[in-house]
Amino acid sequence: DGTLHKKGYPSKINKEYDGHKKGIGKTLYTIETVLLELGYPSIYWEVVNTKDYGVPQNRERIYIVGFKKVVDFEFAPKVELKLRLKDMLQDNVADKYLLSQKAIDKLNLKKPIRLPSENDVNAMQVGNSKSFGNSTSSNGSSYTLMSSECSGVIENRNNNYIFRKLTPRECFRLQGFDDSFVFPNEEKTLY
Repeated sequence: DGTLHKKGYPSKINKEYDGHKKGIGKTLYTIETVLLELGYPSIYWEVVNTKDYGVPQNRERIYIVGFKKVVDFEFAPKVELKLRLKDMLQDNVADKYLLSQKAIDKLNLKKPIRLPSENDVNAMQVGNSKSFGNSTSSNGSSYTLMSSECSGVIENRNNNYIFRKLTPRECFRLQGFDDSFVFPNEEKTLY
């Protein structure tokens, strides 16, 4: 949350935002420098991906933890991914989540659609003009969910292809929330 705490400082930034793919990015370097200047001698950072912690979503972030005294710290060990994207989906969804034929045709115009095998599912972006199409990793993880209504799936139910958006409940499941979580607002604000 950006607030410096008396004993420690937790933070998270998007990996792409920091340019981490090219080495330690400027943002990370700046944060480390400022924390050292503010008296945080123990600073740890790691690129963390949710699919390495049991959630079938490919979402990488850089987590930074700083301490006011010298301490040994280790990030949580990775856990085996046992769930797949299809495990996060609701069995029956309202028609309002289904894509129209016009929307499906637009998907085909942007990128070839990779249809899922029988009784499986592929993730797709349905509302972002730069990334129409679909991609699901071989381990069944979703791509990173966007903060808009553009995340969707193609379901193959006995060779009947269903193109649709993810429901808010499915999005929350892909964020690690279980079904007991109560939605705070009306549906449009949940994406």
